[in-house]
Amino acid sequence: MSAQNSPPEQSDGKVRSTLFKVLLPIAIILLLVIGGLTLLKSQLPAPSRPPGTGQLAVGVTLPDFKLTPLQGPPIQASQLKSKISLINFWATWCEACVQEMPSIVALRNTYASRGFDVVSIDVDDNPEAVVPNAVRKFGMTFPIYKDPDNKTADIFDVHAIPLTVVMNHDRKILFIESGEKDWNSADSRKQIEDWLADAK
Repeated sequence: MSAQNSPPEQSDGKVRSTLFKVLLPIAIILLLVIGGLTLLKSQLPAPSRPPGTGQLAVGVTLPDFKLTPLQGPPIQASQLKSKISLINFWATWCEACVQEMPSIVALRNTYASRGFDVVSIDVDDNPEAVVPNAVRKFGMTFPIYKDPDNKTADIFDVHAIPLTVVMNHDRKILFIESGEKDWNSADSRKQIEDWLADAK
């Protein structure tokens, strides 16, 4: 019997053998590609965090942290007497910080008698030289703190300023704002009033 008249079973076997020889290398290549992509993904660094959102979240209780005034001995955050504290990281060279500062001053002037205060943390390289002018310019009557070793900034995961965190007397975070904000707007004042009403 000639090859042209070979049984169908033999032809099917040749087809299967040919398909196996073709598909096996393709399957191996696909497995290698998938495995390589999985390995690469596992070695990639974690996605970068937005500024000021590392370990911070509304509802989180902050650890006790040190506050170093421009003059005088350091204090601990647990020593703050206010019911609600607005912690503002800023610098005199930061345009957005300077733009929002009058609203922070106005907000504090309105609610200081009700247990609200501002914790102003300046991150200038030499705050003693530049902050006094800003204090006079904006009429800042609240204490200004510095952070020479960046330990406080590390707790708040500060990567950009202004960064503002509102906390209660127990250091529980109530609000986080990264960037400029009108703190004396009607909405902001309403929120402060609600927090003060809920405070112990």
